[in-house]
Amino acid sequence: MECVSERRQLLRQLALQQSALSKARKLFVEDILKFDDYSEFKKEFLATSACLKKELGDNIDKLNNIDIQRQLEHGALVDPFRGYASLDTADKKHLVKLIPPNEVNFQTGEISLGLTDALSKILVLNIKSKSKK
Repeated sequence: MECVSERRQLLRQLALQQSALSKARKLFVEDILKFDDYSEFKKEFLATSACLKKELGDNIDKLNNIDIQRQLEHGALVDPFRGYASLDTADKKHLVKLIPPNEVNFQTGEISLGLTDALSKILVLNIKSKSKK
C-alpha cells in the first residue's frame, strides 16, 4: 500500500508540474512573462519532471517485484529462466554454452538440445510444480 500511495503522489506531482508549465506558457504567450523567465522555468520543469518520472519508473518496478514475490509465495509463478533477460551478453553466452546441441538440421532450422543433468532437474522441478496447481 505504501508503494501504491507513493505512485499516486508522484502522479499528482507530475500533473501539478504540467499544470504549472501550462500556466507559465499562457503567461508567456500573453506577454506577461519574459522569455528568459519562461526559459528558466521550463528548464527547471524539465529537470524536475525527469526526476519524478525516474522515481515513478522505480516505483513501478517495486510494484512489479512485489507482485512477483506475492505470486511466488502463493506458488503461482515458477520460472527458473526469469532472470535471463537481465543478464549481460557474456553471461547469456555462458549459459547457452551449457546446453550443447545434439543435432542441428540446417535445412529446417530445427535443433535438438542435449540438456545437462542440472538443467534437466530444473526443468523437471518446474514441470512438477506447475502440474500440482
